[in-house]
Amino acid sequence: MQARFVNWVDKRRTRFAQAVRPTIERWAEDDSVRLDRELLAHGLEDLSTDGERIQGGSLRELEEVFATFKEMPASYMHSLHEAKRRMALVRRLGVKHPWWTLNGKYAGYRYAAAMGISHPEVLGRFASIDDVNPGELGDRFLIKPDAGSTNRGVYGLDRQDDGSYIDRLNGVRRTWDEVKDSYADLHSGGKISKSLIVEELLRKPGTESAIPDDYKIYCFYDRAELIMQRDLSESADRTNWRFKFWNRDWEDIGPVKYADRVDQSLAPPVNGDELIATAERFGKALRVPFARLDFYDTDRGVVFGEVTLNPGPPEVFAPEVDEYLGRHREFAAARLLAEEVVAGHWDHLLPPDD
Repeated sequence: MQARFVNWVDKRRTRFAQAVRPTIERWAEDDSVRLDRELLAHGLEDLSTDGERIQGGSLRELEEVFATFKEMPASYMHSLHEAKRRMALVRRLGVKHPWWTLNGKYAGYRYAAAMGISHPEVLGRFASIDDVNPGELGDRFLIKPDAGSTNRGVYGLDRQDDGSYIDRLNGVRRTWDEVKDSYADLHSGGKISKSLIVEELLRKPGTESAIPDDYKIYCFYDRAELIMQRDLSESADRTNWRFKFWNRDWEDIGPVKYADRVDQSLAPPVNGDELIATAERFGKALRVPFARLDFYDTDRGVVFGEVTLNPGPPEVFAPEVDEYLGRHREFAAARLLAEEVVAGHWDHLLPPDD
């Protein structure tokens, strides 16, 4: 694995190597594989178990697990596909897990609001685009489907003096009828839901009209480990979108994905610390090993966007990054299970007291 890692660094010359190389090199040692001690300590302290054991043998034992089972390395992509298959099987059994209620945009907003986390103001919910009267929505609003992905059916409309709208997501000028027809076509093609939400169109800090960048935070239970910043560059063409990847300390980690579209000139968020803290609070409340949480850095602070439990393609990372994220997901799942045991959720398996 050491040789593969060095190869990867030579080819890509990314700062990701500087950020995680010490951890990966420990994993690559012949006799042991070690996870970041700071992360382990953080997770173990939260279990509220015997402090001496956590600082002693328990930590070493956890490090040794990755060396013991090194024949098939951890993989974020593998665990993602496994989770998708498992939930598809659950649906075939006639059960809808409560997790999936959060996939709906409005349900996600309600969950965020219950936690005291800001979300876009909802101006209306509609069964069909035909039910929307733009004259009742003000001069600036955003349309999004209840269910959809990759910005399909999303329009950030800014009314102009002639009655037309500039779509701030892509810079295109449209009439209302053109917006309606475009949305209806996407629905008829099975790309988006018929029902939709209309909400406020957020602003980027320090601007009058620009929309804020989207920050997709890869949160492993209560720990944010990767942030993908997305700037739509006012273009409908995805090849023009620009990305930047950060660690939790807002250090640029280079083109770990979308290498041809990474723009390292993108500025970090104004409210970076708040973004991380809010995402981790949200992740802790969800109590799942992994969720990708979308937030916006706006002129009124951090605003929640949506929860994605199983992100769609393309979720393809370089092999070392895939393993790095996979290990965090496995460790998050282990911590959740350990917390359940400590809380007594599995005490029914213990022999009865004499």
